[in-house]
Amino acid sequence: MPRHVPTRLAFSMTKAEKKMRNLFQTSYTILLFVNLIAPSLASIDFHVATNGDNAHDGSENAPFATLDRARDAIRDLRSAQSEPLGPVTVWIHPGVYVLNETLKFTEQDSGTEDAPVSYRSIGGESPIITGGAVLAPIERGSCRDLLERLPKSIRSRVNLYQIESADVSTAAQLHQRVLGQAMLPAPMELFSGASALPRAGWPNSEWAHAKPIGSKPHTIEVDRKLDPRDVADCWTHGFWNQDWADSFDKANYDSIGSNKSEITIHLESSEKSIRDDARFRIENLLSELDAPGEWYIDRATGRVVVWPVSSEASRLVISSLETSISAYEAEYLTFDGLTIEGTTAMGIEIVGGRNVKLANCTIRYSGNVGVNIYHGHEHSIARCEVHGTGSSGIRIEGGDRVTLEPAGHSCVESNIHDCCYSYCSQRPAVAVYGVGVQVKSNDIYNQPDAAIHLHGNEHLVESNRIHHVCQVADDVGAISIAHDPTFRGNQILRNHIHDIGGFGQRDIVGIYLDNFASGTSVQENLLERTIRGIVIGGGRDNVLENNVITDCLAGIQVDCRGLSWAKHLFHGETPAYHQYCSAVSHNHETYAQRYPTLANVLEDEPQLAKGNVIRSNTISCPITIDLQDGLTNQVVLLEMNRIERSSKLAKVNSSQTFAADTQSQRND
Repeated sequence: MPRHVPTRLAFSMTKAEKKMRNLFQTSYTILLFVNLIAPSLASIDFHVATNGDNAHDGSENAPFATLDRARDAIRDLRSAQSEPLGPVTVWIHPGVYVLNETLKFTEQDSGTEDAPVSYRSIGGESPIITGGAVLAPIERGSCRDLLERLPKSIRSRVNLYQIESADVSTAAQLHQRVLGQAMLPAPMELFSGASALPRAGWPNSEWAHAKPIGSKPHTIEVDRKLDPRDVADCWTHGFWNQDWADSFDKANYDSIGSNKSEITIHLESSEKSIRDDARFRIENLLSELDAPGEWYIDRATGRVVVWPVSSEASRLVISSLETSISAYEAEYLTFDGLTIEGTTAMGIEIVGGRNVKLANCTIRYSGNVGVNIYHGHEHSIARCEVHGTGSSGIRIEGGDRVTLEPAGHSCVESNIHDCCYSYCSQRPAVAVYGVGVQVKSNDIYNQPDAAIHLHGNEHLVESNRIHHVCQVADDVGAISIAHDPTFRGNQILRNHIHDIGGFGQRDIVGIYLDNFASGTSVQENLLERTIRGIVIGGGRDNVLENNVITDCLAGIQVDCRGLSWAKHLFHGETPAYHQYCSAVSHNHETYAQRYPTLANVLEDEPQLAKGNVIRSNTISCPITIDLQDGLTNQVVLLEMNRIERSSKLAKVNSSQTFAADTQSQRND
């Protein structure tokens, strides 16, 4: 474009020519403005590689060595430049990056919607960010005291290592784990493959069954003579009182014969006694290291004894750091294509902030939770794999249950499996709390407990494939909501749930609206080969519509537990049911508008399971629609269901036992 228009031509321009001149001048001004600001909006790249050096400039040919150096370089650049930065990407090259402390991101590490900050893999192989301690092989001669406690037949088969970590005795400390406990860091665990390797103990697989000693309510007899040198670190993992609640407890033992021992369990409550035939294991016994995959750690010295699964060398990770990556109040921050592992508490923790994304990542080998999202807005997990966690794979909490403001968090298209190796009950693969979280299009499998458990309001669970879950605990649902009649507005849509259950033969449920969960929409789900398909446990205003339920013992069950075993929740000076309602001001304008039938629930026979609708479902099961506790189709709306009584059962030992216990009125 010319710098000026000759004067002679200007006087002779037509209106069209003048309009064109003005357009060119405007375009030139915009282009000039863009060129002036372009340096501050240009994308910025840094590189990190295992052969890098933190004295380098972070370019591709001179990369940094550590992630925290790249993070600090972005901070330095931002503080040195008055204009906003453009998009920043830290490219992480393949390799193992051992963290000495948690990699922390805060508000100052945030990007913006137009200029996010990203940490991405490069080179086609996922870089490993590990909080695990290094295991160094050691000579057998330095471990004679440990080897002599092993069965002679396997002493030559084990490998010996030394942990290169400062405070092994603290990190390896075992502690009690019980239902309802906060997420404490777990003791050091050894990982290889999909999940944690089992500590040396007895029995090697399955469970032993308790024989309580009547005069000693916390003592059991076992058909096994144990090595007294193991007594200092003897622990038990058991379902001592109920098959839906396990705990990890300290124990002592004494030999009472040539092949028997007495185990005294230090339960959390002295009021609890051990029931007959309770499932349990004894753990952390070096003398019981007698099977491939088992291991033992000597806390005092940091020596580790492992019987490898195969003769081929495999990568072992022993957890050490509590959390690998934390993001507190950060915004528009992305982690893409990384493997995060080797922690005693959490793989990655996101607290507050907005729009922190995990994409295409593998999160594994965490003693408690793989991913923990706590409040903030619009955080997401997409196309990730989460496995090998001691507790839940993913825990998401956000939104406001008083105002019903949604969190906007999501977990989508991810693969979540082999979690909860330490906590086997009440710890789902995906735990959701608060308001407005989406769990969509995930594969969830190989779980001892539930796949998805919802607490709160207006969550969406859609198009997930769930199978081989609820394998260890009983009285549990693959997808479940429980314990509060104000948990409303949740949607469970188009999920495929199949082949669930294991130990439990009666109380395994595909979709479990448990203990007065209400106002839930359950639509277009396919349930195959579960014990019970869908259960409404005393709740109200639930809509079950267009679901297909086949090859289950019972298709749909609705009970009125508020009139039977749970009637105590409605009595007393301050009934528990009333407390749930008042906790969120159930009759306040916000709740009353969103959930009209909740506003006057306390004056409308709250014990009665009113307002439930069962419509247009296809059911092919021996027991089709089972109304219990005196419920009839005058209370529960049944319409246009397609019913086929089937004699085909799946994973059921005795339908006669089930039928005798239900005493139901069936309405088909």
